[in-house]
Amino acid sequence: MIEKSEWTISTLKEHFEQQLKALESKCKADTDLLTSRANNAAEALDKQAREYERRLSDLNGEAGRIKEANARNVSREVYEGDKKSDDEWKRRMEGLVSDTVGQSEFRSYKDSTSTALTLQAGSREGMKVTGQTVLAVILGLAAIAGIVFGITAHSGSLPAPIIYVTPSTPPPPGDPATVKVKP
Repeated sequence: MIEKSEWTISTLKEHFEQQLKALESKCKADTDLLTSRANNAAEALDKQAREYERRLSDLNGEAGRIKEANARNVSREVYEGDKKSDDEWKRRMEGLVSDTVGQSEFRSYKDSTSTALTLQAGSREGMKVTGQTVLAVILGLAAIAGIVFGITAHSGSLPAPIIYVTPSTPPPPGDPATVKVKP
């Protein structure tokens, strides 16, 4: 660096040009950094906008699915109205039957009607045997049989069955497990 006593116009010019170059390079680095950050932010916003569009399109499809599901279902009011009309019909029929038949026959009719309506209500509420239930029962039984056979096989070899043959019946040829019983 130049001593203060040696400052001249040309040395001052050189000094300021060096500082100006240093500032220009720093400003260029800062400008590049800010430009890079702005580009990254714009890219992130673009990705976010695409994700929002995808989610909104999924929600638009969901509204249609909900509309279809509501079209297939029955409202609580309709269900209660049907149940009330079923109960009224049941009471009318019980009144008609009780007037025309004896008490024992009426009780039998009432029990069978009650059972039928209970089964009908159960099927409306989803109490059905499904293929999954049947498959689960079959697999459960197969698992139990496998466990029993596995335990039997693991406990040791099973002895060959013994066939008792009376002297009048000849033993099967080559059967070592045949025992003859003397009379």
